[in-house]
Amino acid sequence: MEAFNNIKNRRSVRTFLKTPFRQETEDFIKEYLEDLKTETGPFSHTLNISTIDIEDGKKVGTYGIIKNPQKYIAATVVNTIEGLMDFGYLFEKMILDFNIKKIGTCWMAGTFKRTDFSHMTFNENDVLPAVTPIGYFENRRFFENLMRKAAKSDMRLPYETLFFNENFETPMAEHQALEAVRLGPSASNKQPWRILVKEDTYHLYLEENVKYNNTLSFKMQYLDMGIAMYHLEVALKEMEIEKTWIKENPNVSVPNENYIYVVSYK
Repeated sequence: MEAFNNIKNRRSVRTFLKTPFRQETEDFIKEYLEDLKTETGPFSHTLNISTIDIEDGKKVGTYGIIKNPQKYIAATVVNTIEGLMDFGYLFEKMILDFNIKKIGTCWMAGTFKRTDFSHMTFNENDVLPAVTPIGYFENRRFFENLMRKAAKSDMRLPYETLFFNENFETPMAEHQALEAVRLGPSASNKQPWRILVKEDTYHLYLEENVKYNNTLSFKMQYLDMGIAMYHLEVALKEMEIEKTWIKENPNVSVPNENYIYVVSYK
């Protein structure tokens, strides 16, 4: 249950130790990011990813207060729905792998000024959807607990409102891989993913908050769908269940007009 426990135990870190990275950590991050640049998400997109040094004491973002980060990691991707989902998938993979190495992270998507990262190289159709601070961290600190409560980070929607069996009227029984999705981070903790399990295929839907999803120059909630895809995939693989991401809309009746079919894991 290593993958599931890693998902369960990861927390957003906003207060880092002032301890500089040890050389082995620096080497790990450098090698990891070089490898990540060559990886593709389920829709075949890659990330233009790099570490960024921010001037000491400069505030980046409004999602709480980020204290003592050693660096930031930022990445760009083509600004399409599938590009954004690949970003969420690959960036969350990195964040979970860093957690295993005790490197703290915090998803920042709609809460930072992109001008702070304007020196990054952009292709014409690319967007910078998210960044993360990185650094060493303590498992629990008063400030971290306070910020989590303020952000309602530990609150999750009821299981029966997220996952369904054969149709959207029948809740799905509790399932470890679905719980891994439920535990995932999401923008403003809106948890927009919905999953219909039909004939052993997992059909992912976005229950879109239309106003929220059109606030920025990219559709932020598709990052959340990429995160959900990664959590579902690694949790099922840990259960020795191998599937493939495909587009196969089951064309079933949905609860409301905001449900958007995204992708299936079959």
